[in-house]
Amino acid sequence: LAVLVAEGSTAGAAGASDVVTKEKVGDCIDVIMSQRHNKESSDLLAQQYTERTEALRVALEELFDRKRDEKAALLERLEAESASAAEQEREVAELDARYASEQSDVEHEVMSSMEVKHAQEQLLQRQRQLGEISNAYRELAPEDVLK
Repeated sequence: LAVLVAEGSTAGAAGASDVVTKEKVGDCIDVIMSQRHNKESSDLLAQQYTERTEALRVALEELFDRKRDEKAALLERLEAESASAAEQEREVAELDARYASEQSDVEHEVMSSMEVKHAQEQLLQRQRQLGEISNAYRELAPEDVLK
């Protein structure tokens, strides 16, 4: 109740006066809660985007490091074997194709694992928010508003 009153005073949901008629209690609850809930949802999505981006960056950097090392070793070996330019191009193209496929797999794996986690976080947040709205109605709204 105190949180709702504090939020309401900053949101101006009651209008020009601080008196809210019992008919307007539901509207005030909706306005006050929706402002905070929208911000919470927005903050969660931004945090999840950052988390997903960082996980993808780390996974791809690791993949690119492996590719760079493997390519250097391949070129060194081909040089030592005096492989023709055509042979070198073919082997490098095979390596590039293999890593392109791996990159796609890594991206898909990271995104899939994050989607499940993030969907669960969003669901829990929404359940908590609906509980807060329900509690506010129970505490503040007259019985005829709840019907």
